[in-house]
Amino acid sequence: MDTNTVSLLISIAALLASVTFPIATALINGHYTKKIHILDLEEERRKHDQDYYDAHRSAVIERFINSASAASYSRGTKTYEEFFSASGEIYIYLDESLWPLVDSIQDEIIRNKGDATRDIRELCKALSHEKVRVKAKSGKKPNRNNAKIIKHHQPKCCSVAFFAEQPPANRDADGDCRK
Repeated sequence: MDTNTVSLLISIAALLASVTFPIATALINGHYTKKIHILDLEEERRKHDQDYYDAHRSAVIERFINSASAASYSRGTKTYEEFFSASGEIYIYLDESLWPLVDSIQDEIIRNKGDATRDIRELCKALSHEKVRVKAKSGKKPNRNNAKIIKHHQPKCCSVAFFAEQPPANRDADGDCRK
């Protein structure tokens, strides 16, 4: 073999390497980027499913507690219907250790033994150790009475901020100062 043939073979190998290596790298990167994207989507779906479960669990538990409280004081047909509707689903979301307490609440309400507030209070205390409430989506704590704080220029008779639903005593409904 002469040097020209060796040089030609080396340059052809370098040309093939310079073309195939970037293509192979792009294919491999694309493959793993796609896998990472699929894993991210699966994680997002799992998180969404968990958030939905937590929100629904919270709603079911709160509905049961509210309807049980109402049914223990009121003997109306609608109150009982709401209570029994909430009673069916509560067992799915509570630990088995709390089932006797739920049974006791139901028995007291069904048999009209009196109010079930003691057992409802015990259930609430037991649930306070678990994650029942769902966090706000924004991560911020809500303002008192879910009111928006409105900032105004500060006239001498009024405060800088007040709650939109309840104007201060020294302002009228339009937000103007009273004399």
